[in-house]
Amino acid sequence: MHSVTNKDLKRNNMAFLFTSIYLIGFFLTLTFLKFFGKKLGLDYTRDKDETYWPDDYRDNAEAYMTFSTFWPIIVPLGMIAIVSTLAMRFARWYIK
Repeated sequence: MHSVTNKDLKRNNMAFLFTSIYLIGFFLTLTFLKFFGKKLGLDYTRDKDETYWPDDYRDNAEAYMTFSTFWPIIVPLGMIAIVSTLAMRFARWYIK
């Protein structure tokens, strides 16, 4: 008979923690995009008479779902882009 060890409990707790963080982040990014997506220029709504569309998304729901699914990748890359932009602005200010 297999007994549950302390190591098994820690592994289960970590899996629960990561799953919880992912789900919370998913809903937070989806909610953020719902309210601020168009203001940030993330509008994927097509007009009925448009024949050419430059992306693969049918509408905002599909695009926002994709962004929210991959938030663990998108958010850190966005943070890196913001920090590097701020560092460049500081460097330009400092050199002047």
